[in-house]
Amino acid sequence: METLLRTDPEKYGYQAGLSRLQRFLSKIQYDWSLRDYIGRKVFEGGYVRLQPNIFSSSLTERLFHVCCSLDYVEARRAAKHRRKLLSGEVDDTAYNRRMAEPQFRLVHEANVIHVDFLWSLHCFNPRPFRAIEIYRRVWEEADLDLLEDEPDMLPVARTPMPAPLWMKLPGGRFGTAYDGLTDTLPLMTYFDGQADPRASRSLKTGESSS
Repeated sequence: METLLRTDPEKYGYQAGLSRLQRFLSKIQYDWSLRDYIGRKVFEGGYVRLQPNIFSSSLTERLFHVCCSLDYVEARRAAKHRRKLLSGEVDDTAYNRRMAEPQFRLVHEANVIHVDFLWSLHCFNPRPFRAIEIYRRVWEEADLDLLEDEPDMLPVARTPMPAPLWMKLPGGRFGTAYDGLTDTLPLMTYFDGQADPRASRSLKTGESSS
């Protein structure tokens, strides 16, 4: 892709943002600090092995923002080219008719709902509907993240994965269908559901209630 951008930027320039995203991901591949420690298997005795695994929630959120931003920029590029085609500023050729349409779309509207569901399911964000919020900020307010810091970044050197950490689960917190503290029903009813007992409730503790 880099070669195409250098040799014919006018023809392949719309791919510049995708190329930058590819370089960014390549540079952070071995940055273990940008990954969450995840353990998916409970070993004998109720232990979980934790090692750097998926990208952290903050990085995942940024990558989603970047993908939506690239879609927005490409849609605006195509709209501008379409206006030139209709006004006669560019010739009516098969190439120009093709370029008058977006050449890629990374995040479709339906994908946003899927992403939000997965983020809620895995507790990736402190509040629900975060993906929808980011998507609307991009398409309604042109609040973009185009990885402008990438050119100044240096690739993180390849290093071995850090040694695993072992966590002992409390008794009764493994071997069930609902490990952890996540409850999907309140997550689904949380939006505008302050008065809904399925969404919020008071818990009395030894010191206070919340």
